[in-house]
Amino acid sequence: MGRSASRVHPVAVVQVLRADCQDLLLGRPAHHDVYCDQRSAGAVIANPSPLGSWNPISGAQVATLVCPNCLSESDNEARFCNRCGKRLGADFVDADLEQRLYERIEAKLKDKWIAKDAVEKDIALNAATRMVEWGKLFGIVLGVPAAIAIAIFAFVGVKSTTDLSSIETQTETLRKSATDLAAQYKPLQDELPRLTQIAASVRGLEDRVKTVENSVAKFAPSSTLGASTQAQLSSALERYKNYLKKLGLAPKSAMTVHVLEQLPEPGYDAYIQGNDIYLQTSHAVPAKLLHEVSHDVLLLPIPGGEDAQWEYSAIEAGMANYLTGDFLDSAQIDSVDLNQRVAISATRHTFVGGQSEGGMAWGSFLWALRTQYSSAKATPAIVHAFGTLRPRVPPPNYQNVFVNALVAAGLDSSTVTTLLSP
Repeated sequence: MGRSASRVHPVAVVQVLRADCQDLLLGRPAHHDVYCDQRSAGAVIANPSPLGSWNPISGAQVATLVCPNCLSESDNEARFCNRCGKRLGADFVDADLEQRLYERIEAKLKDKWIAKDAVEKDIALNAATRMVEWGKLFGIVLGVPAAIAIAIFAFVGVKSTTDLSSIETQTETLRKSATDLAAQYKPLQDELPRLTQIAASVRGLEDRVKTVENSVAKFAPSSTLGASTQAQLSSALERYKNYLKKLGLAPKSAMTVHVLEQLPEPGYDAYIQGNDIYLQTSHAVPAKLLHEVSHDVLLLPIPGGEDAQWEYSAIEAGMANYLTGDFLDSAQIDSVDLNQRVAISATRHTFVGGQSEGGMAWGSFLWALRTQYSSAKATPAIVHAFGTLRPRVPPPNYQNVFVNALVAAGLDSSTVTTLLSP
């Protein structure tokens, strides 16, 4: 029989069952033994249990639908509430339950989408980084050959794809040209040994020219030439070369200096013969050496008989004395004193006489001009005047030619004429 001890209002029972059903649907533990009808989130069906398993009025076991709007009971088969008309069954979802379900579903989806978005972004970032690295690598691997190919195309005139049609023709032309060049190269290859010898000879000549330019003279081995004397003579030669260069003069060849106790030509203490200068050991001083070098600088080939050119010989010897004294800034040239005037008329009319007493006479005249005007004014005029002299046959009046050239170079005519005759 049904229970009669304790009566519970049906609305209260339904409210308890409804709350427990909602807890179950939301994943929370229920306080009573209930189950929820899967057909409808709003229908509550009571199972047999100490609470809610019987009808408080009839005492019989029932199964009813409770309206979530007015909490009235309706038959389990009812589709609408018998009291308020609210739709019951599978289409109804309680508003509070719906809101909480929506919030939970939204939270779950949001967590999933946030995690998914983070993963996608991380994957995208890693992919982008990897692509950049690959791009750099491919840019080097592919870009360099591409640049070379473009340069080659530009060189042969390929500026567009339409130009590629002519490449085959150009290639054939180049192949033919290469064949022709190979045929022309063969004779040159056969001539290579001879050309190598010629090149070596040219280099040898260049070295000899440089030797002449860079060295005025070299010293032959001598047991009577001390190291200090040779160093003194070498230094004087180097400085004298620079002095001559400023005047527009230079030695014609590299001389070989021989310092000996006895010279091959007796009666001389110094002389020049071809490219050799001979000095007695007792006269191995800068003045003597520079005087002989000056002959190499000044003396031109003598046409005809030498004695007929005695006057040219005398002026040339006087120039050698003057340039040596001007460079040393001294009138004393070994045993010759340029301050001691010698009459030009006393010169023997021979080539040797011109080199001897003629050289002292003209040297003392030129030194007198230097004393009168100064080296800065007299020396350029004297060098210019001597440059007008050229040995020829028949010989001209070298004295008149030389004096007129001195005046033309800027020296006073009366002064020159006065100093010419001591």
